[in-house]
Amino acid sequence: MKKIILVALIILIFAGMGFYSKKFRGVKEVKRNEAESSLISLPTPRTKGEVSLEETIAKRRSRRDFLDKSLSLVQLSQILWSAQGITDPEEFKRAAPSAGALYPLEIYLVIGENGVEDLEAGVYHYLPQKHAMEIHQRGDLRRDLAQVALGQYFIAEAPLTLVVTAEYERTTGKYGERGNRYVQIEVGQPSWAP
Repeated sequence: MKKIILVALIILIFAGMGFYSKKFRGVKEVKRNEAESSLISLPTPRTKGEVSLEETIAKRRSRRDFLDKSLSLVQLSQILWSAQGITDPEEFKRAAPSAGALYPLEIYLVIGENGVEDLEAGVYHYLPQKHAMEIHQRGDLRRDLAQVALGQYFIAEAPLTLVVTAEYERTTGKYGERGNRYVQIEVGQPSWAP
């Protein structure tokens, strides 16, 4: 339960301060036209694995120490597809369920130096419809992320961190105030939390 609350708290911190906050001063924000020209296509994800879902769940553990090794683009592709990737191209259904198929969650990656092979350190935005990423800010922001995550400095050592943000209006536009709870449920925050 503490892990869920912690993840939700980190998400709320980002929602409260705005992910695009001046907290990241001194880091070059990429202009929209530059980002569009530097779209990073990801390798096609695998849809059949070698380990069963049950075995995966049984072996799942939280780790706070990391190998001094970069992730491959193939590994990153699989992680992003598993989080919010398109599973039905005709109807744009995603790997994670969403109230009304409105998909308010957005995935950003904070990648450190040598965190992912052939990618520079920075903040990237995942684009599920294209199974691609665009760079949002350049530079290693892991220490800044660790500070806003209540001083959890193991985050500064992780090769990358997925940051889940939400566009509440996508859901509240259809469901009104009740949509706020739906978004919290989608991100894994208990619906009774503020």
